[in-house]
Amino acid sequence: FVFTDIARDGTLAGPNLAALREMVDLLGAEVIASGGVGAVDDVRAVAATGAAGLIIGRALYDGRVDLAAAMAAAASAPDRGASSPTPRPARGNGGAG
Repeated sequence: FVFTDIARDGTLAGPNLAALREMVDLLGAEVIASGGVGAVDDVRAVAATGAAGLIIGRALYDGRVDLAAAMAAAASAPDRGASSPTPRPARGNGGAG
């Protein structure tokens, strides 16, 4: 599942972590976060929710987030649980997130 908070998408103001945690906890399936990422610290915060991945769009295009730094942050994030894989930036056609 991809969870996008459309109120934060493209804002660079940070993801909606409370709603993301709720989605991760309720679905019992892998959730990919999207929307609001503006800094590498956001990658760490999303990883802490147990999300399976993260789409970063505008922050990459604007140069606010370095891809290598984001990947390193995701790889070094502590596991939230054995069933939650380590989040990593998603590859694709680029979202606004």
